[in-house]
Amino acid sequence: MNPKSPITVVLALPTSIPKIIVFANGVHDAMAANPSTFPAPTPTLAVFATDLGNLTTAENASKQTRAKGTVETRNEKLEIVIADLQQLKAYVQQLASASPTQAATIAQAANMRLRAKGARNKTDLTATQKLSGSVELVAKVAPGDHAHDWQYSLDGKTWTSAATSLQGKTTLTGLQTGVVTYFRHRGVTKSGPGDWSQPVSLLVS
Repeated sequence: MNPKSPITVVLALPTSIPKIIVFANGVHDAMAANPSTFPAPTPTLAVFATDLGNLTTAENASKQTRAKGTVETRNEKLEIVIADLQQLKAYVQQLASASPTQAATIAQAANMRLRAKGARNKTDLTATQKLSGSVELVAKVAPGDHAHDWQYSLDGKTWTSAATSLQGKTTLTGLQTGVVTYFRHRGVTKSGPGDWSQPVSLLVS
């Protein structure tokens, strides 16, 4: 396998909670239909199904009753399901990397996909939850960078610019809670701005 083109499984996580539930059920059902391909997923599909059921119940309660605490409970259940999905993605990644010629088939069998060949896979940006609605972004600083641009998005397509910083880190506040938000960064040199990084996502709580 060419180390410059590693096999990377992509978890195309939607941005709205109802769509996340549909997507997560798709992952569960796809993996359950292929037990020989996925003999020992972590978490188990039984645990994943329970967590999905808890999220669905909490989501319905938050919309129908709007009782105090239902949104907070829903967000807690959502975080559990997203953590499950990330673990399952890591499991699928392990299987795909072990069988490069079957990697695309393995990913598709789990309702996931591979990153397109030639796509840049920058992982030099991290997003960390701070206070409610507040996220700290830290980027790897390249030689020559003297400023840093930041953007965030609720759908990965339409981007909102945040304040440019002189350091390779910033904190965004006032973000919508209970929503998966995407972030990206680019360094600015004397010659102008560079390319945007690959987005990173985070469930803002």
